Amino acid sequence: MNKLIVSAVALVMAASVVPAMAITAQSGVYVGGVAGYGSAALPNNSLNGVPSTSSKEGSLAWGGMVGYNYALTDHVLVGVEAGYNQDAKASYTFAGLGNETIKSRDLDAMLTSTYQFSSGFNVFGKAGAAELRQTVDAYDGNSRVTRIRPTMKVGSGYMFDLGNAGAMDVFVQYTHIFAKNASNSNVNLATTPVSVSSVQVGVTYNLPV
Repeated sequence: MNKLIVSAVALVMAASVVPAMAITAQSGVYVGGVAGYGSAALPNNSLNGVPSTSSKEGSLAWGGMVGYNYALTDHVLVGVEAGYNQDAKASYTFAGLGNETIKSRDLDAMLTSTYQFSSGFNVFGKAGAAELRQTVDAYDGNSRVTRIRPTMKVGSGYMFDLGNAGAMDVFVQYTHIFAKNASNSNVNLATTPVSVSSVQVGVTYNLPV
């Protein structure tokens, strides 16, 4: 997964040396997807005070989104976005007891803001709410909790102008859903979701206008 992120960053950097026409902000609909590494705010090697023989707090994190951008100027865009994400999967093994797995996923709705440089590079921020769903498959029973939690995303990308075919943006982003930080404390996972974070690479396709 680290190679995927490094490759995407290298692609964005390489684009800066390719001659191109000046890029301006364009209003329109976009669709896209992301993939990377996500982790939950859970402790290492134990869960609620019970030592584990092995643990893994992170996993592949992926998702998709659809949104609309409105160009306020040649460089500034504001918009709305909705997405579905598989955020993280944590797993623990307890000697003589069995395994426990905590899975996180969400549906989010966000307000977005982007600054588009003429060179093709851009920076963006997103803020909104996520319906965070966490399920626990445990040796002593299963549970699921759903809560509405604040979420944010920040990142940077490079926009490729495809002419009459629209445009494509390749980007790197950091995502955080704000919930309980249980890294150094106990938590009842049946009633309280924990925070999740991810670093991802993504691609969006902007439909032609």
